[in-house]
Amino acid sequence: MFRNREIRQLSMGFLLITAFFAAAGFLIHPMAALLTLCLATALGILFYSFTRARYQSIARISHQIDQTLHNAECLYISEAEEGELSILQSEIVKMTMRIREQNHALLQDKKHLADSLADISHQIGRASCRKEC
Repeated sequence: MFRNREIRQLSMGFLLITAFFAAAGFLIHPMAALLTLCLATALGILFYSFTRARYQSIARISHQIDQTLHNAECLYISEAEEGELSILQSEIVKMTMRIREQNHALLQDKKHLADSLADISHQIGRASCRKEC
């Protein structure tokens, strides 16, 4: 998670703001600094837990895409919550279903083409056999 540059920048900004207000709180009263540090810690833990859950959801979606790319037949919808990740997952499912339908249609076209070529080849063979006989 901290490999993401935006998360690192946000964390650094959060730490700088916390240090500034803790120092200002310490000038007012040591308890104000302690209260500031406790609040910042609680907010930091809250931010970390939400961000971690979000990254886990992204990892699950990525795993589903990887399975789909490696021809796994089942595509499961694990979450039905609202939000941009749910919308993204829904769109991926729709895209996957459409790609599978197109793949099925292409396979049918390929079979039809092979049958047609075999029929044409058979007819050419019969026509050349008639001319020779």
